[in-house]
Amino acid sequence: MPLPRELYLDAGEALAVRLVPEVIAACQEDATEGKGARVFTPEPNDTVTFEDTAITLAAKTGATALALWPDAPADLFFTAEVSLDPGAALTLLLRGNPQEKHPGRAHPSPLDDSYALILDAHAQQVTLRRQNAWNRTPALRVRALNLPTDRSFRLHLMLHGDVLEAFVDDRISLCARVQNPSGALALLARDGQAEIRELRLARLA
Repeated sequence: MPLPRELYLDAGEALAVRLVPEVIAACQEDATEGKGARVFTPEPNDTVTFEDTAITLAAKTGATALALWPDAPADLFFTAEVSLDPGAALTLLLRGNPQEKHPGRAHPSPLDDSYALILDAHAQQVTLRRQNAWNRTPALRVRALNLPTDRSFRLHLMLHGDVLEAFVDDRISLCARVQNPSGALALLARDGQAEIRELRLARLA
């Protein structure tokens, strides 16, 4: 069942959608046991910096920077202010699980099979897809969106049971069914810097 939302006209008189504030206020149970953004661990050699409620992933052009939370709860609410460099993309990898058989890799990654929410400032679109290490799957949802790079924008994401729903910049929402019952959570920046501030990770009952 979709989350409660409200429709409104944005500053450009376009129809937009946002999550109702009552839902945001209700999701308060800290899933990090007081660690905040520091539940994430950067990949070796990646440039990732942490504050209590902020993560900055600094990826060079043509490269990536990743931070992983291997023990993320299956059901969670993620909310943050996101800032992207022009041309950069931020991907949230959700309920990631390793695949034992992966061609060309000695050890499986905890993100081999995951659901990816991709916020792409270069392509000006938001994509939700199941990401499989050895088999590229079609996108579940794609929405065109002029993601701002001169200001931050709000991201809300709820993962509960087999439903994943995201609200981006108080303008669009995407919703899909997910099959993985649990798994890791990761943040991945590509082709530039992604800054995540005012991060809150709440556990859902």
